[in-house]
Amino acid sequence: TLSLHDALPILLHWVGGKKRILNHIFENLPKKFNNYFEPFMGGGIVAYNMIDRYVPLDKSAYLNDWNKDVININNVVKYDHRKLRHYLLKWQKEYADIESKEDKKAYFLNKRDELNSLINNYNVKRAALYMFINKTCFNSMMSFNSQGKCTSGHGTALRPTLYNKENVENVHHTLNEKGVKLYNGDWKKLLPKMKAGDFVYFDSPYVPDDRTEHNYKYKGKDEWTNENSLELFETFKQLGGKG
Repeated sequence: TLSLHDALPILLHWVGGKKRILNHIFENLPKKFNNYFEPFMGGGIVAYNMIDRYVPLDKSAYLNDWNKDVININNVVKYDHRKLRHYLLKWQKEYADIESKEDKKAYFLNKRDELNSLINNYNVKRAALYMFINKTCFNSMMSFNSQGKCTSGHGTALRPTLYNKENVENVHHTLNEKGVKLYNGDWKKLLPKMKAGDFVYFDSPYVPDDRTEHNYKYKGKDEWTNENSLELFETFKQLGGKG
């Protein structure tokens, strides 16, 4: 049984994250499998712990997400995590030292503007800015408008931990072992790589809620629809038929 205390940490606070049900997920794994696939990586809590504990040493893990920032952050942690530390520790101290709520908000909005100035520029600084906003915005809700600009509101955390050395180094080592491969794009791009004996974990976007009609955006202006879910279910059955 995997306790939450023993679970590998996450880099981002993520709506719909599976930290509280990791045990339930891992209790239902096949006894043996070859390569591991996660077409909807999200915050990465399942991926990191799956790779760390269950993916065979001589096999690979294929991780994908449509969100370019998610994959950018993971690539930065995999290859360039020391530069990430430089930014986040500096901003962590500066933000904590600000006393007034109004000045904290102004600092937050300045960083949000910096993030928005780096549209289509996925580098170490953008990764750090995204992580800063994620830890300081309201309820960790990362929201973007149709132009791709972040619109997240300022949150209430006074002294957030932007950089946890142990967390980042653990994920860095995990992403550099067992042939981890990171992809950014549509979930179906991984399908041709899946073979009999592999294990696929699908955690797709939610369909619109019947009562509130609320959903999270997927593919920019497009939303994840019931038709997308039906396509996923058909794929699920086809993959099951292949073993």
